Amino acid sequence: MSLQEFSLYFYDYIELDYPMVARAVATLSFDQDLRHDHTAFIDLRQNGVTCLAGTSSGRLYDTETRYQRIRDKTREMNERYAAEFGSQMQGARPVVE
Repeated sequence: MSLQEFSLYFYDYIELDYPMVARAVATLSFDQDLRHDHTAFIDLRQNGVTCLAGTSSGRLYDTETRYQRIRDKTREMNERYAAEFGSQMQGARPVVE
């Protein structure tokens, strides 16, 4: 599975001395087509209060070669975005306080 997006939100402190309950739900089932993106949701609760919640979306691949091809393409896109961001930051003015 290739991870395409991930987000995590903290809502409350996590106490190490108390038990935690994690619930996860995903849009994937065995009879679905693996070529579509799927999303997973996680909810971590402690003492009945949500401490953190997160989502991740990704795509499953049935062959290693297909996964590697998409991974290489994603790496190229990320490197291009990083280069564009770096060039934009070079032209930015420094903040003066």
